[in-house]
Amino acid sequence: MSAHLDRVARSEAFLGQVGRTMEHSFAFKRGFDRLAEQWLRAMRLPSAADLDAVHKRLDQLERLLHDLEERLAASEESTDGGAA
Repeated sequence: MSAHLDRVARSEAFLGQVGRTMEHSFAFKRGFDRLAEQWLRAMRLPSAADLDAVHKRLDQLERLLHDLEERLAASEESTDGGAA
């Protein structure tokens, strides 16, 4: 039985069908995601893409703030060091 299942699982017909099934599954998921995005926009709710964009922008702003804080601290150190 095991040898038969192994032979079937390795056959081109079976692997081709598995491949087509996966392609259809991915296409369905893409279509579902597209419809979900449209529905969320219609309901004026943020989508995952919207939240990802906000998260990315927040990361950029946090890095910028960190850089500015470091520059300010360095500037204050050089000003304090020059006054002493």
